Amino acid sequence: MENSTRLLAFFIFIITQAHAQIFIQTKTVYIHNDSIRVKIYNRSDNGLVYFNMHDDENLCVEEAVNLLENTGGRLIELKHFGALEDKARYVSVKKNNKIYTFDPNRIFTNNDSVRAITLIEHRQFYQAVNQLKKLSASQMPTEAECVLFAKNELKILADTLISLLDTSKAKIIVALHNNHSFEPRCDDNCNFRHGSYNLGTYFRHETEENASADEIYINPKRNLSGFFIVLNHPVFMQAQTHRCNVILQAENAPDDGSFSVFAQHNGLNYINIEAKRDSPDEQRILLRTLSDMLMEWRIEP
Repeated sequence: MENSTRLLAFFIFIITQAHAQIFIQTKTVYIHNDSIRVKIYNRSDNGLVYFNMHDDENLCVEEAVNLLENTGGRLIELKHFGALEDKARYVSVKKNNKIYTFDPNRIFTNNDSVRAITLIEHRQFYQAVNQLKKLSASQMPTEAECVLFAKNELKILADTLISLLDTSKAKIIVALHNNHSFEPRCDDNCNFRHGSYNLGTYFRHETEENASADEIYINPKRNLSGFFIVLNHPVFMQAQTHRCNVILQAENAPDDGSFSVFAQHNGLNYINIEAKRDSPDEQRILLRTLSDMLMEWRIEP
C-alpha cells in the first residue's frame, strides 16, 4: 500500500511538471553583441507583460513565474552571465577596451543627455559580484565617450528591449522590483525611518522621487517597502480599495530614463510592483492583489 501511494505521488509530480512545461514556454535571447541575455517566459498572448530589469532582484521573478499559470501573459527578464547571474544590479559592457556601467532602468528616454547620466555616474566602476568595483584609469571612459555610448549603444539596447516587450500590443506592463530597505515604518506623526528605498523615500523634499509623486496612499498596517506605482487615478483608487500602499506618478514626473516615465510619455498601461527582497509574503500579497485587479479589468489568462 505504501509503495502504491509513493508511485501515485510520483506520477502526480511528473504530470504537474509536464503541465507547467507545456503551458509556460521559455527561451533566451542574446542582445548587445551577445553580452546580455533576456529570458522570456510565455504562458499566453493575453496582453499582460511582466518586466524585470535588475538581475539581483529575484524574488519578484520567482513569484511572478508561479503566478503566470493563473494570470497568463509573458515575463521578460534581463539576465547577466556567469558569476554575475542573479547577483548584479548594474550592467557593465566592454567596448574599445573601455568598460561602460549603467542602470538598465535609466535608459528608456528619447533624450540622449538623460540616458548618458547613468553612464557618467558609474564611469569609474564596473559591476562585480554583489558590488561595484573601481576601474583602472585606462579602462575608464571619458564623459564624452559616455555621451556617445548612450546615443548609440544604449539607445539600441533600449529599443531592443521595447521591441521584446511588444509595447504596441501590450494591454498592461507590470514592472517587477525588489527593494533593499530595512523595516520602514510610519509613526503617528508620519515620520519615517528610511531604508535605501521605500515608500517613505517619496516624502523626502527636493528629491526626484518626491517630485514624481502626485498622490500617495498608505495602509498603516503594511510595511512601506511594499507598494504599487501607477499612472492613472482610477487604478490608484482601485489599489486603495484593495488596501495596498500605492503612489500615483505625477504627469510631469522628471524624465530620469526610467521605464515608468517612458510608459507615461507613451500612453502605456503600467504598474510597478515594489516589494522587499527578503519578504516573500509581501511579494505574494501584492501579486495576488494584481491578479484580482486583472480579473476586474477582464484580462483573462
